[in-house]
Amino acid sequence: YKRSLQIKPDYYPAKHAENLIHQERGQAFEAVLPLRKLIRENPKDYRLLNNLGICYQLQNDFDESLKIFDKTLEIKNDLYEAYYNMGVSNYHCWRFDKSIENYLQAIKINPERYEAWYNLGSAYFKARKYDKALEHYKKCFELEPDKTEVLFNLGCTYIKLNKYEQAINYLAQVSKRDETNSEALNLLGITAFKLKRFEIALSALEKATKISPNNLKIWNNLGKIYYYMQQYTSSAQAFEKAIQMKKDTYELWFNIGVIYTKQREISKAVDCFKKALEIHPECYNSWV
Repeated sequence: YKRSLQIKPDYYPAKHAENLIHQERGQAFEAVLPLRKLIRENPKDYRLLNNLGICYQLQNDFDESLKIFDKTLEIKNDLYEAYYNMGVSNYHCWRFDKSIENYLQAIKINPERYEAWYNLGSAYFKARKYDKALEHYKKCFELEPDKTEVLFNLGCTYIKLNKYEQAINYLAQVSKRDETNSEALNLLGITAFKLKRFEIALSALEKATKISPNNLKIWNNLGKIYYYMQQYTSSAQAFEKAIQMKKDTYELWFNIGVIYTKQREISKAVDCFKKALEIHPECYNSWV
């Protein structure tokens, strides 16, 4: 493309292609000025406008990107990409209802595009419209049954709907397909615990700690389940692992204090409660 432009500096296809390469490389800033120049020369080219909007989007200037996508739709009002990209920008601005409208319009134009259905489900999820999220994630599953991300989001949505049997089924499928997905294992463990399937819960969380040994949330959940099963030594060890990652979390010190109390190691329990109070003086349980 550079050679083409050396021969003919105003050759439009080469200029356009060069800007697309900048975008693909994540060099959105470098693409903006040349794109604006091309747009001045070709003001009715909706593709250029759409690409300019993407450049602003890549720079996290979502409001400016929305203005550009609006202009794009003034030229071509049935452009799937413009509605889809507006949905992305509004989603990142936490305007989930607007994002939903954009994705619905994109799907109306092209109902076979997986990414619009997926993002629509995510926008409904963020808007706490979990039934609608579920409906659209299921459509994603029809379009792309091999996508692990859809199974994971279906599991998360069923958890929000308190439908734990369905949730555990999808999360187990994720863990089977992707044995390195510690977040799926973490949620599988929590969900199994809610269903009182303690062995499944422990197995999932122990696997998760091996994959993500520095994840405080997973160690904390493992500690809680060990505590519930009265395996106090293992519970304390899990909470201590979590404390190594974040020493100023009063709940962890409080939890270990409770365990030491159960084990009748009162002086150790008092030390832990004191530590919890140093961090959070209004932790009334530590005073009791």
